[in-house]
Amino acid sequence: MKKYVESTLHVEIQQKEFQSALPLYLKGKYDLEKWQIKGQSVLVAYPKVDVGVVALEKHQSKLEHMFEMPVVFAFETTTRYKIKKMTEKGIAFILNGRQVFMPFFGIVMSESNVRDLPEIEKVSIQTQKFILLAIYHRWTIVDMVEASQQLDVSRMTASRVFDELEGIDPNLISKEGKYRQFYQDMELKRFWKRVQPFLFNPVIREYRLEQELYDPVLKLSGISALSRYTMINDNNYPTFSLTREGEKWFRLKERFQVPKWESPGCIVQIVKYKLDEKDVMDPLSVVLSLSKKEKADPRIEEEIEKLIQRVLE
Repeated sequence: MKKYVESTLHVEIQQKEFQSALPLYLKGKYDLEKWQIKGQSVLVAYPKVDVGVVALEKHQSKLEHMFEMPVVFAFETTTRYKIKKMTEKGIAFILNGRQVFMPFFGIVMSESNVRDLPEIEKVSIQTQKFILLAIYHRWTIVDMVEASQQLDVSRMTASRVFDELEGIDPNLISKEGKYRQFYQDMELKRFWKRVQPFLFNPVIREYRLEQELYDPVLKLSGISALSRYTMINDNNYPTFSLTREGEKWFRLKERFQVPKWESPGCIVQIVKYKLDEKDVMDPLSVVLSLSKKEKADPRIEEEIEKLIQRVLE
């Protein structure tokens, strides 16, 4: 971090560890260093946990008031969205190897080849499929051609997937000139924690049908799928999933549905994607598809944690 800033600003920085009592709500959140830049003392704060932009702004104000020097937050990686918001709010930061923003010095510097990436709130369908496949198959390095083949999409679509992955975490994409490849060297638990906030619930809608359906194309999903993977008992009716094509094939919109207070013959969930041809939805998609009410059940919550742990081991 220090060497990057020195080479970027063409200055020599004196670096010292900084220890001081912090308020209770800031303890454990940052490692602190004191830098001397051009005769100016600067407090460099390395976040140890994920801190939102609103909290960063409050913490910056508190630390600057306490120690009477500018505060700069230092990141090895962060999202394009957070960079934009920090810049808008005038929050000084260093993104190692990529960007220096210190408005109190009048310094706004970045690599000229940083791509203009999309702001990611939730990923696209193909990116979610890629992330899940990367976890299940333990992918570490995948180039654009292989990504397009694995997803059965065009290279242009695979390029957009890489854009989204880089938007989530720039370290997920390694680059040499215009050549890009997916690069994942984190522990899977850390990778899942990094990407999970950007993943969506695959269920679009559901049908509470009066009669149960019987067809090999139906995949177990919801609680029925969770009961297949864990010790949780299924409901007294099965839950299945179909894609939009299956929804049309079974003409579900024309079938009689029972109200929510009545027990259905089965529930059919319409989903945005399927990863394979197995008779049960993949485990992480099951986790993403469960409702807040279902996850609020302590037994289900415990089994979800065990399931995620098994998948990521």
